[in-house]
Order: sequence, then structure tokens, then C-alpha cells
Amino acid sequence: MQDLGRFRLHATTVGFGIALVVLATIAILTYKDISGIRESERWIDHTNEILMKLETLHSELRGAESDARGYLVTGAAAYLEPYHTAQAELPRLVESLRELISDNPREQRRLDRLEQLIKERYRILDSGIDGKRAGTFVPDQQRLGSGSGKKIMDEIRALVAEMESEEQRLLIKRSDESNAAAQRTIIVIVAGNCAAFAILISAFWLLRREVSHRRDAEQELRDSNRFLDSIFENIPIMVFIKDAADLRFVRYNKAGQSLLGYSQDQLVGKNVFDIYPKEDAESFTAKDREVLERGVLMDIAEETIHTATGATRILHTRKIPIFDDRGKPRYLLGISADVTERRRAEEQIKSLNAGLERRARQLTAANTELESFSYSVSHDLRAPLRAVDGYSQFLEEDYSDRLDDEGRRLLGVVRDSSRKMGILIDELLAFSRLGRAQIAAIEVDMQALVQDVLRELQANEACKSARITVAELPVAWGDRAMLRQVWINLLSNAIKFSGKNDAPVIEIRGNSDGAESVYSVRDNGVGFDMQYYNKLFGVFQRLHGSDEFSGSGVGLAIVQRIVSRHGGRVWAEAKPNQGATVFFALTQDRRQTERAG
Repeated sequence: MQDLGRFRLHATTVGFGIALVVLATIAILTYKDISGIRESERWIDHTNEILMKLETLHSELRGAESDARGYLVTGAAAYLEPYHTAQAELPRLVESLRELISDNPREQRRLDRLEQLIKERYRILDSGIDGKRAGTFVPDQQRLGSGSGKKIMDEIRALVAEMESEEQRLLIKRSDESNAAAQRTIIVIVAGNCAAFAILISAFWLLRREVSHRRDAEQELRDSNRFLDSIFENIPIMVFIKDAADLRFVRYNKAGQSLLGYSQDQLVGKNVFDIYPKEDAESFTAKDREVLERGVLMDIAEETIHTATGATRILHTRKIPIFDDRGKPRYLLGISADVTERRRAEEQIKSLNAGLERRARQLTAANTELESFSYSVSHDLRAPLRAVDGYSQFLEEDYSDRLDDEGRRLLGVVRDSSRKMGILIDELLAFSRLGRAQIAAIEVDMQALVQDVLRELQANEACKSARITVAELPVAWGDRAMLRQVWINLLSNAIKFSGKNDAPVIEIRGNSDGAESVYSVRDNGVGFDMQYYNKLFGVFQRLHGSDEFSGSGVGLAIVQRIVSRHGGRVWAEAKPNQGATVFFALTQDRRQTERAG
């Protein structure tokens, strides 16, 4: 009896020891593969960042060239500010790219050449701009669109394309490595768990066989069986056991009986040919035989089965052989989960997603067409507007002695209206460009940014007379130039609309809840009636007459466009003659800001 007890203890210990070794091996291999996956994901993010920087650099250069041409053709000074902004931004982008590609000599050589070409192109453009300012500029197609200028831009585009192609190749390679590591991890986990499960089952049945010879172990064995039976019967998904010899059902739990509509007596001792149609029965039997012959787990993602009531259900089934002490398959264990409702829900979700994607594409196309139309119309309006203003000036200078006072007054109205129209076109172009401008998301010190804007606005007499208080403002993720424009528009409005107050007061506040930062600008000016709130952020929508306050009606529309492109929101509260408060909120998640832009 002592020898039998030692043998039983030894067999059980060995079985569990092997299972622990398998699980430990799984843990080690899984940890290594996960570490590899994380490293691959880091490199994928690195490559994506390089691609984004390349696109930003190329876009900035194209925008700068477009602005330079606009200035050279039209002489409008409004083109110079974005041109010089891009000129200052490009070296920073190049240095940022240089840091990112420090591990790639080929990309470094391309970047060095790209930097030389950018400097050469700016030299050509700067000389044209200087000539324009000095009045000596003569349009030179060799500089603007063809010849050496075109060759430089063609080479720049080719270099950018080569760098993007190189990074795309690295991205594909690293994605493949990550996917391969993930696949290995899944295989190791599934195979290892199956092996550990088979070992544990084998150890349990060996223990049961050996302890059956001892009378004092019979009660313990009965209690153990009752416990396992309780677990088996109360598992909430279908579990069944078949005899390996003729594939007749040995056990079927309550969940399986409820799902199929058959009782235990109707199932035990029978095989699938006694229950299901011949075609279905042959398919089930073939899979069972394959599991027993191969001796490994089979995962059947979808399996259609007919219940006793004639209903059709879709099951996700896993089958695994259970071996005897000689390593021969004795039983086949099956676990089936009813995924019918999940599959229906997935189909519904796919259908809904397809509809949403179609709608999103339609909205994107509509917005793109609208922005293009707005930009084109604004551009086309400039030529006739310059003609109206120019001819009016000729009349004023050359024929003023032939006009009476009323004629000169009307001519002045025409020129003033032309200037106002020019301002409206500039505002519309600025609004349109916001839809295409790239967002360079960085951490922005909003406190310093607001103080910088206030210093710029100090030239306004109304600003000097206003009492302006700035509370502590949380930092934000976003494009600093765009956020600066938001503060300029909001503070200019607050100064303007509180300017008629004897003691104008403007309060700037901010707070953060961890997910987003909320900023506000409050004034004690004329306010507005909230029933007209729906017009507040519309283009050219004014809640006050132009004879009361100057402005084009585009400022708040620009604010809303910028904040929306940062993934944020804008709203306002006001009462007539009791001031107004404009709020805007920005997410604190940098990636969310970049995705929104």
C-alpha cells in the first residue's frame, strides 16, 4: 500500500510538474515575443512620424512657393507673412527629420541634398521678392515655373518621393515583423495551453485509476466526481464528451441540452447519425476523426447546427482528444459557444459601418468641393475688384475737377466699398486655407501665447483703456500659429465690443479636467441675444450692424474652424448689454489632436 501511495504521488507530481514547465515556457516565450512586438510597434511609430514630417515639409515648401508667386504676381503683402512663416519653419522641420533618420545613412544623404535644394529655391524666390519690393522685378518664368526653378522643384519632389518610398518599405518590413511575432505568440499560447491541459487531464485520470484500488479513496473519488459533475453541468456553454471508439455521446451538459432541445437520455449512447441529417453527421464525424488522429486541438470558428425544433444555430466549437494512460485517445471533448446572435450583430455592425463610411466620404467630398469653390471664387473676385478700385482711383486723380461734390462723394463710396470687399475676400481666403493647412501639433504654453497677443494688441486705444485680467492657463497640444489666431480673434472681439463701455473689463480664464482644457474670454460689452446664437459662428454673419462696429463677420468662423480641426469645440454665452463669454475646449491627447487635424 505504501508503494502504491508513493507511485500515485510520484505520477501526480510528475504530471503537474510537466504542466508547470510548459506554462513557464509559454510565459517566457510570450514575454520575448511581446517585447519584440513592442519594439516593432515603436519602430512603426518612428517610421510614421518620419512620413508625416516629410509630408509637412513638402506641403510647407509648396505653400511657400505659392505665396511667393502670389506676391510676385499681385504685389499683395498678405502673401509675405505665410511665406516667411514657412521659410522659418522649414529649417526646423529639416533638423527634426535629421534627428529621426540619424540611423539611416542613405536617408541622411538624401536629406542633405534636399536641404541644399530648399535653400537654393528660397534664394531664387527671395531675389524675386526683393526685386518686387524695389520695383525692379520682371516676371521670369525661368525662376517661377520652368527652367532652373522647375528643375529644383522636380528634384525636391523626387527626393521626397524617394525618402517616402524608403520609409514605406521600412514600414512594411516592420509591420510584417510585428505580425509574425504576434502570430508566433498566439501559436505558442494555444499550443502550450492545449499541451498543459492534456497533461493535466492525463495526470487526473491516472490518479483516478490508481486510487480506485484503495477503499479509503473511494469516497474521496465519489466526492471529486460529484464536484466535477456539478462544474460540468453548470458551465454556461455547451460541453460534450464522446467515446473515442465509436464517437457515441458519453456526456452532455445542461447548456447543451437546452441549446439543442434534446434531453440527456436522447443523447447519451447515440452518435450524430442518430440525431442530425446525414450530410451534417458526416461532416461532424470527419472532424472528430481528424482530431483523434492528429491528437491536437481543433478550433472550428463557425459550425451550423440544427436543433430539435428545426431552428438553425451557429456554434464556435473547440474539440480536443482525451488520452488514456497508454497515450491512446479515449474520449473526445467538445466545447461549443452559441455565436448566432453575435454573428447577426456583427453583420448589422458591418452594414452600419459601411453606411457610415459612405456618408463620411460624401461629407468629405462635399466639404472639399465647398472649400475649393470658396477659394476659387475669392481668387477670381480679386481681378475685377482691382479693376474697380484702379479705375475709381484714375477718375479721382484725373477727373476730380470735372466732378461735383456729390460725384466725388459717390466715387469715394465706390473706393471704400472696394477696400471693404478686398478685406472680405482676404478673410474668405484665410478661412478657406484653414481647411487645407497642416496642423503641426506641439505643446503650447497658452499663458505665454496670450501675453504675446496682448502685447501685439496694445496699439489699440480700446485695449489700453480696458482692464484685462489673465488667470492661470493650462498648456495645450496644437498648432501654435493657429492657436495664436484664435486668441487674436477672441481678444480683438472682446476689446471691440466692450470699447463703448465706460470701464471695459476683459477676463481670460482656463481650467483642465485631465481629458480636455477649457479656455474662456469674457467681456462686459454689448453682448448679444441668444436667440440668434445659431448665426454666431457662421461666415459673414454679424449680430451687430457695420455702422456700430467694424469687422467682416469671419473672425468667429475662423475660431470655430481652427478649434474643430484640433478636435475641440466652441460655444458662447451672452445677454444684450451685459457682455459675452466665448469658450473653447481642446483635448489633452496629442495623438487625438493630430488625428483630428
